[in-house]
Amino acid sequence: MERSSQQPASLQYQEWQQRVQNPKPQERMPKTQALELVNVYKKRLIVASLMVFGILSGLVAFHQVGAAANQNQVNPSHSTPVTQPSNGSFFDQQGGNNFGSGGFGQQPSSGSGVS
Repeated sequence: MERSSQQPASLQYQEWQQRVQNPKPQERMPKTQALELVNVYKKRLIVASLMVFGILSGLVAFHQVGAAANQNQVNPSHSTPVTQPSNGSFFDQQGGNNFGSGGFGQQPSSGSGVS
């Protein structure tokens, strides 16, 4: 009796082993169905992109409105311009670039250029 009860389990194991070792290749989806699926995903992607764009635009607009409202609340009598002390570095120099003024380098000579 024990043998008959073990036989179905062993047959099930053999069938399972054959399915694992030799899986059936899946059938390909028909081209029309694949194209329909691609079109559905495209539409969903477009809708999601527009929603994200709208949300980000709303956040930017909300931030700008909030920043403008906070800017008007500043009391101008308490604000003073901040000036940095000059330490004589290259970037602290005042004035133009003097390009083309002839103040630097050699002056052009009126000779023939042969020396």
